[in-house]
Amino acid sequence: MSAQITGLVSHPSAIIPTDTTRLLRSAMPILGTRVLLVVTAFAPLWLGLGILETFGSGRAALAFYALAAASPPVLALYLRKGRRIEPREVKVTTARRRDDAVLAYVATYIVPFALGTAVSGWRERVVIAMFIVLVLGLHVHARTYYIHPLLALARFHVWDIELTTGRSTVLIARRVHIPAGSSVRARVLDADVYLEAPGSRE
Repeated sequence: MSAQITGLVSHPSAIIPTDTTRLLRSAMPILGTRVLLVVTAFAPLWLGLGILETFGSGRAALAFYALAAASPPVLALYLRKGRRIEPREVKVTTARRRDDAVLAYVATYIVPFALGTAVSGWRERVVIAMFIVLVLGLHVHARTYYIHPLLALARFHVWDIELTTGRSTVLIARRVHIPAGSSVRARVLDADVYLEAPGSRE
């Protein structure tokens, strides 16, 4: 009996279906990409919560400072790692800038900062924490995690593009114009996020 248990622990695929294992393995990098983009996108919020000491002074404030300070280098390392991915050429049928969605992103700051200036006890902190978790979850679910102030500071633009295959996806690029019918060399960071590589042509 103990030998059977040891075998199952050593080989979890024996109790988890192969298809499920493959699905989990493929989903983990995608989820990691989305969480990373969302968390680093809210670096200004983490900094503000630290300055306001919304969740208290001392370690809590230092944790938010650390999260804000770590976001730029973590994002830079992620993009550098993404550049190692072999690019592929895709044909664009339509392209639309999504920089206007920054206004919706900025609106998510209003409630935490408004509440953060009037924190008087644990109840307000619980409400703020619940709101932040809700906002982060909605950004991941609604695929707006690419609305990113740090990417904007690095002169990246966000595009909604439709490919000749009929697939719609997001392209992060430094170009300010992508005409219909152009070819784009892109690296796939996520099932829904492409990063433009040098060598694209119109």
